Amino acid sequence: MSWDMSTKEIKSLVVVLTDNVIKVGETIVSAPIGIKIDPENGELITPLEVTPIDDVVLNPKIKDNILINEGFIKIKLTFTHDPCTGAKNTITKIVTVPVQSIHVWNCIRSDDIVQEKVKIKAIIVRGIPDNTTESQCPGQKINLLIKVILEVKITVLREELICVPVQKCAITSACNKRHKTGRKGTLGI
Repeated sequence: MSWDMSTKEIKSLVVVLTDNVIKVGETIVSAPIGIKIDPENGELITPLEVTPIDDVVLNPKIKDNILINEGFIKIKLTFTHDPCTGAKNTITKIVTVPVQSIHVWNCIRSDDIVQEKVKIKAIIVRGIPDNTTESQCPGQKINLLIKVILEVKITVLREELICVPVQKCAITSACNKRHKTGRKGTLGI
């Protein structure tokens, strides 16, 4: 039995780049009434639970050799505070935090495909006293600075034609030729 060696071209995605990057999203929102912070450092005194809602949405685009990414993450802030009555109340606020980043790599092109695997590293919430507005109510208006830190594994792929070696049995090749031409084998089958 003899073997023929040949090559075939196939279309495949080829990895152009892989990298791990940190992306940061940030926003400022008004805190619900009754939320307390430490005025010295902005740390929340009111207990807070932070929960991501759904997955992070990232929309990568490549322009020249620049990866531009715009997206967002929705989070739920659940404050538990104990007003003077002693009863526990919860206040929930849904916040959308925008995420933007720019990365420059000389090896990428506009027609490349970008895949991103996202891991939330941290969500940080700090209070900021708002001294710009006078309030008719006692107390002080509080703003919340929300930062989301994401670790993102970026893979950039490019569609290319690649050659792969193909091994064929010479007997199989002869058999295939007979069937294509309509000739029958030696037994007349």
